[in-house]
Amino acid sequence: MDMKKYLIYLNIINIVSILFFAQICLCQQTDTDQAFYISKLNITGNKAISSKKAIEILNINRGQRFDPVIIENSIFDLLNAYKEIGYMFTKVTWGHTIEGKNSVAINIAIQEGEKILIGNIDFVYTGDQPLNQSIIKKLDIQRSRYFDESILEKDIDQILNLYSERGYPLASVSPEINIENGKIDLIFKIDSGSKAKIGEIKIEGLNKTKENIILRELPIRSGDIFNQKKVDETERLLNNMGYFQNVYPISFSNIDDENLMLYITVTEGPTGRINGLLGYNPSDNKNESKLIGMVDGSETNLFGTARQIKISGRRGFVNSYELAFVEPWILNKPIDLGINFQAIDRSDIQIRQKIIERGSGLSGTMRIGSYNQISVIGKYKRINSSEISEELFETTDTKIPNEELANGRKYSLAIGSRFDNRDYFNNPTKGRFTDAVLELSFGDFRSIKFWFDINFYFKTLEQQVLALGIHAGRIWGDEIPITELFYLGGANSLRGYREDQFRGYERQFGNIEYRFLTGRNSHFFIFLDSGRVYTKDKESGIIKLGYGAGMRLESPNGTLSVDYGLAKGDTILKGKIHVSLGAVF
Repeated sequence: MDMKKYLIYLNIINIVSILFFAQICLCQQTDTDQAFYISKLNITGNKAISSKKAIEILNINRGQRFDPVIIENSIFDLLNAYKEIGYMFTKVTWGHTIEGKNSVAINIAIQEGEKILIGNIDFVYTGDQPLNQSIIKKLDIQRSRYFDESILEKDIDQILNLYSERGYPLASVSPEINIENGKIDLIFKIDSGSKAKIGEIKIEGLNKTKENIILRELPIRSGDIFNQKKVDETERLLNNMGYFQNVYPISFSNIDDENLMLYITVTEGPTGRINGLLGYNPSDNKNESKLIGMVDGSETNLFGTARQIKISGRRGFVNSYELAFVEPWILNKPIDLGINFQAIDRSDIQIRQKIIERGSGLSGTMRIGSYNQISVIGKYKRINSSEISEELFETTDTKIPNEELANGRKYSLAIGSRFDNRDYFNNPTKGRFTDAVLELSFGDFRSIKFWFDINFYFKTLEQQVLALGIHAGRIWGDEIPITELFYLGGANSLRGYREDQFRGYERQFGNIEYRFLTGRNSHFFIFLDSGRVYTKDKESGIIKLGYGAGMRLESPNGTLSVDYGLAKGDTILKGKIHVSLGAVF
């Protein structure tokens, strides 16, 4: 018997039975014209599924208003649960008895029948692409003793995906079922169809961005053999471009017997952003700014050409300004050329120095495949430092010794690598993001500097994600300016401490964040940060801890991010607050 027909017949029998009893219940309720509420739920005849588990599946509770339609749907859920564990012939009947003025008892009788064993499994092929034995052995149904409809459906999906990855997206699988002596014999009838090519790619929904800008980034091209993995990767890349509010599942249709039309449908979103960050540091030191402000504006798809421009400014412990521009696809290759200018003014109360930096840089980035890229960065920086009169400070803190004034020029050449396979960059649920950079500096300041950042994302429960970060860096050299050291503390490293509170020639820190997703770009989170820096003083290498909670909420006009962090030993009122407001245009 064909499996689909068999399941249809079985469901028709159950539907007729359920409707018959439901009609009786409806007539009785209509006659009394009175609302009834469930006082008891009696289940009999069940062995394979406990009464407690059955009640969970039925989702019928005491005090719930009696509604035959809800009971019907619950019975279907229970029948499906039995099918999933091999009881294909289970029958469920139900009725009710009135037990008071407005209360009823629901009586459910179950006839489980016999559990169906898996018999012979055969494969019949139409076309020139049979499955090899190694793949057949990996099918879950091959390792199952009892028939499970859900496992069968998963295996069919797996077979279809395998054919799609080989260029046969129109393959079909028709399972046939024969039941005899308590066993099910399965026959998978597989028609691979013809190998298909991508004849044309059509993108719908573009208003600002030029179509060729999108097509050049995709791993699929017109004329390629269809490959489901590349189609899935195309969806991931589209989501991570940052140009679209929505990316819909890619679909296709036949152009002819060998070629497919691929349809990509998107909804463009604003790519211009203005972000403002405000941090509050409840310090008792009058020389330290309690407020930290930062504003940056960026456009990541200038005139729909994928050109990027960024302007940013920061005020607080450090005043900085930066202008950057990126020109993509130099010489029609996946190579981006970037240029930036930067000015930094830092007044350091510990060493009583004012440091002024002016610099510029030139970078080239080449993308390799979908996940990897390599960058080469050249920078020039002019550093000037001067002493600040101690009369300007109200603190009696001792000046850190042996910090000489740093004046000179620095030239550097760095090479970096990046790996990124996150499913969605703005709110990932799985994947890894890795950055590593090696920098060689010469001129008046000679040093070797290396740092890396690794972030992992794991989906734990529904709409919940565990994010882990591991970060480290080290610099080697003589007469290293303090601006070239590694800094720790603040919203982007060790929350619960003020921005750049610690510095040293070596830095290590880690972040653990548990997120509760509330939307495509929104989540609440709790966090635990730890880190340390190595210096020449006695506190070198002491681990610092920070913990707290926060949220990121998206609206049509931008995002709001808030986090509240406490350092180990802080009272609740000593926490550091960071509020970020973002607007899009």
